[in-house]
Amino acid sequence: MSEALEREIASVRTFTGSRQICACKAHLEIRYRNL
Repeated sequence: MSEALEREIASVRTFTGSRQICACKAHLEIRYRNL
């Protein structure tokens, strides 16, 4: 995974509950893959 993606996930993690992280992470991975 790219550094930018890791940073974005880290900022999301501090903002939301751990149960939502998986969904956010999957969404971001799909978004970055489509770029």
